Amino acid sequence: MNDLESRIRDAFRGHEGDAPAFDLSHAHHVAGRTRRRQMLNAAGASIGAIAVVVAITAALGGLVRADRIPADQPPPAPARTVGIALPIEYPVGEELPDLGDAPGPLAAIWLAPRPIGGGLEAVGLVAETGTFGTLPIDVSNYHEVGHNNLAADFVALSADGRWLAYSSPSGELIVHDLVSGENHSPLSEFSTRARYTWVDATHLVGHVAGGSDADAWVWEPGTAPKLVDYYAFAEGFDLWISGNGGAPQDCLSPTLLDRTGEYGEFIPGEGYTVEVPVLCDLLGVIGSEMLLGHWNSDRLPGDWNDPNDRNGTVVALDIHGADVAFEDPALRHVVATAGAPQGVSFATDLIGEALDADGGAS
Repeated sequence: MNDLESRIRDAFRGHEGDAPAFDLSHAHHVAGRTRRRQMLNAAGASIGAIAVVVAITAALGGLVRADRIPADQPPPAPARTVGIALPIEYPVGEELPDLGDAPGPLAAIWLAPRPIGGGLEAVGLVAETGTFGTLPIDVSNYHEVGHNNLAADFVALSADGRWLAYSSPSGELIVHDLVSGENHSPLSEFSTRARYTWVDATHLVGHVAGGSDADAWVWEPGTAPKLVDYYAFAEGFDLWISGNGGAPQDCLSPTLLDRTGEYGEFIPGEGYTVEVPVLCDLLGVIGSEMLLGHWNSDRLPGDWNDPNDRNGTVVALDIHGADVAFEDPALRHVVATAGAPQGVSFATDLIGEALDADGGAS
């Protein structure tokens, strides 16, 4: 070692204490903590990503399940769309197409004379499209009788137009689903009188054949029929048709039971009763303030009585605020013009929608 090297070494040894100490264990600790933080961040990001994927999958799965209909359940009715214009003009004498088993909800159904061969056939009006056509149901046992509204006796259309109840040639009650095309035979343990009716979109009511006027049944799609007291069941409705009247050929004033006490005259033992002399019959109640029936143009003469509204004209009559004579023409809205077959049943909810669209419902 020469003198130069010795002097350099001595200089380094003289400054050994000046350099900062480097703690290797601390460095390892810092590095480990950094790696753990990075691993936790990565794990958190992975968990977040997995949660997002699970949420999206669950949402999509829910959508798929919502669209999946069990095989033992009828398909849901489509959103109601009323494409008919009022007043309805029945296509008298026209050749009509076959609507098939599942035309969708109907706004009305008529029992009409066949153009060829005699007898009657069922003619429906599709609510969404306004198309008239025949229905493949057997009404060959129905015969046109002067004063009877045949459709009111043997055919009933639910308020939403989906369900059609009618009597088969053997007298069996058939309920036809106009959306799925399926038939139901709800009454197996007893039979029914004629003139059953839908009180809303899902409840069909009738009298037990051979029973008293109080012996009634109620059927709801998807359930077994229930035996009920007719008068007790009627108590649950504001307006209840107690007397249908007669068809236009034999015009009789129909009557209502008014549970609200707003419109009728109180009769001991019966309650508030409303007689409607301007109608020949009652085909249904729209909401709680409008009546549907054939107009009685002969009952109340006067300038307000439109001569075009002959007895065959079907009107919606607003009874809210009406006087007992129903003479205000603003309360009357023509639903179907005269000339159509008189045996008819209407989907009252759909007619109400058409009146709303036409500006005629209150």
